[in-house]
Parts: sequence; structure tokens; C-alpha cells
Amino acid sequence: MGLSPSRNGNRGTAVLPYLQFGVEDPTVVPTAGSPGMIYFRIPNDGSPPTAIGIYQKISTQGEDTNWQLVGSGGGGGTFQQQSFILSALDIANGYVDLANVAQHASVIPLLEGAGVLMEGAGFDYTLSDVVTTRLTFDPTLIPFLAVGQKLQVQYVF
Repeated sequence: MGLSPSRNGNRGTAVLPYLQFGVEDPTVVPTAGSPGMIYFRIPNDGSPPTAIGIYQKISTQGEDTNWQLVGSGGGGGTFQQQSFILSALDIANGYVDLANVAQHASVIPLLEGAGVLMEGAGFDYTLSDVVTTRLTFDPTLIPFLAVGQKLQVQYVF
């Protein structure tokens, strides 16, 4: 069970897209990639490799500037990668709770069969802080979720 590629034109086809690291802005400098691929832009000043821009390849294959900024990082904190296997209760509730209160701009959810999810009303999910950060699925995404589907969330807290 995967999401229909027609649901959102910027979906990747990989189960979880691979990551690429570099110092160039892929919206300006032609950068190779496949639809759904994630590119972490890092500083070019000898500092530790902290993401300063997180981009996703939109819809074309190959080397071009068809990338979209989907988040930004930096500013310290602790990196966390948390994996979920969606249960019937997760889907019925319409959300998952992260283990920590995340820096919202750092959250990157990767859904099996879909790639990176897009944040905001009318997209795939929203974030709120209860005791921890809650990732609430948009109601239009819920019919495409399946019990046993993998969700990986990367974030800084």
C-alpha cells in the first residue's frame, strides 16, 4: 500500500528517499537528483556539518534547479531520528507523538511509499506541542495510511 503519485506531484517513489549533502543551493546551482530526494545544504566555512537548508527534488529526473526548500536547521540542539510502524490506533487517532518537543522547522517526516511529507493546512500534516510534539495527519492523508506502514521522523530538539 502506497500513496497515489497523483495525490501530490512532489512525491518520491523510493520507500525512504536517500539523502545528499552539499554546500551549494540546489535551487540556484543545477544539482543531480531524483523526484523525492532530499538534499541537506551545509555551511562551507569549516564548521561542523549542520544543515542550513533542507531541499526536496520536485518532479524532474537529472541535474537541474527543480528543488524546493522544505526546511532549515542550525541553531544547536540534539538530533533525533524516530521510527514508527503505524498501528490501527495511530491511524484512528490521526496523529503520532514524538518523544521530545521538536524545533518545528527541523522536522522531516518520511513516509514509506510517499517520501517526505509536506507541513501545513491542506498538505499532509501539522505540528503542535502538547507534552511532546504531536504530528497530526491531514484528514485527506489518512485514507492513504496503512497499518504496518513505516514513518520515520527526523528532528532537532
